Amino acid sequence: EFRRVLFRSVAFRRAELTYRNRDWKAADVLFQEALRLEPNTWPYAMYAAYNGWLARRLSGKEAIAALEAVKPVNALRAAELHVHIGNILKQEERGAEAIERFRKAAELDPTNRDALRELRLHDLRSSSKKA
Repeated sequence: EFRRVLFRSVAFRRAELTYRNRDWKAADVLFQEALRLEPNTWPYAMYAAYNGWLARRLSGKEAIAALEAVKPVNALRAAELHVHIGNILKQEERGAEAIERFRKAAELDPTNRDALRELRLHDLRSSSKKA
């Protein structure tokens, strides 16, 4: 049991490092390994789905379905989940749906920088188009 926890923890930390370095394919393999070792741990499922989309292993539709299946443990994590879904929708050119996700994230966590940044950018773009 201890070895499994250790291997899972190491795989997840290595995945986080490669994710931060934007090596999506390597991070995808490591996130999948962490998820395989501990399928019920909250962040593993979220990061495996989101990074699977970044690595092009999953389509946008598949990644969103996988992310929506994840059960966040609190409002902050739910906000993070909405931001990831919003990012996918934004890249899939579904802007209105993406903004709605960013709004939900900002409602759940008023300090979520990613959601607030996307909403500010949206407001700036909207005001410049009107002008």
